[in-house]
Amino acid sequence: MSRIYGGIHFQFSNRDGLTLGNQIGNYIATNLLVDNSQNQIQVDLTTDTAAFGTTNRDRITNQAEISGRINAAPAGAQLTVKIGNGSFTAIPVNSDGTFQLDNSKLALINGGVLPDKAYRLEFKLIDNNGRSIGTTNLDFTLDRSAPTVNINSLDRITPTGHITGTALDPNGSTSGRFRVDGGSWTSFNTLPNGSFDRVINSQGLSAGTHAVELEIADLAGNVAGQNISFTVDNSNNIYAAPATNPGW
Repeated sequence: MSRIYGGIHFQFSNRDGLTLGNQIGNYIATNLLVDNSQNQIQVDLTTDTAAFGTTNRDRITNQAEISGRINAAPAGAQLTVKIGNGSFTAIPVNSDGTFQLDNSKLALINGGVLPDKAYRLEFKLIDNNGRSIGTTNLDFTLDRSAPTVNINSLDRITPTGHITGTALDPNGSTSGRFRVDGGSWTSFNTLPNGSFDRVINSQGLSAGTHAVELEIADLAGNVAGQNISFTVDNSNNIYAAPATNPGW
């Protein structure tokens, strides 16, 4: 008589062989076969920042903070992470399976403050026997630099004026807004090359000098601004020019 237990073929003619086969099969199933499907590592940016205080899912952010959770990890399992070509480092996991990596923790893992660039974080879950029982990666771009905004010279235009210029940023500058004399914001999008041309309507404005606040945000939510002043005369003409203060 022959049987296969735990992937091992046995030939036997008594119950001792059957018992031994069961024992070996159970040992293999318990100690050697690993089910990765239940040891899922979920991880993402804590805040995926975007223009003017909003968030999105493009993984371009100005905040180096990571949050995650381990599902159904066995007792004693250890979570490790590495940044780029670095070495795996063990990181603490809370009793409910959640974990966080703020800017200071990421700097320790990286061996220094993270500069602005694209990153890949590799996560690996290790059991008590040193075996990998779950892996995942997180790709994101860290961008903490505001775009560079250049305002073109503005000429006298009747009866409206234009704010024209360019916004340059390595990751793209897609959103802008302006307001006159501290009023409501008017939003706009820049062109793919970063240029913009927005109309200031002087209708309803009193004669005299008025102030325009201009803000341009990049994909990570970093904002650059400039202050522009213009004058409305009694003929409803606008005189506009960049202010001596180039921005903030």
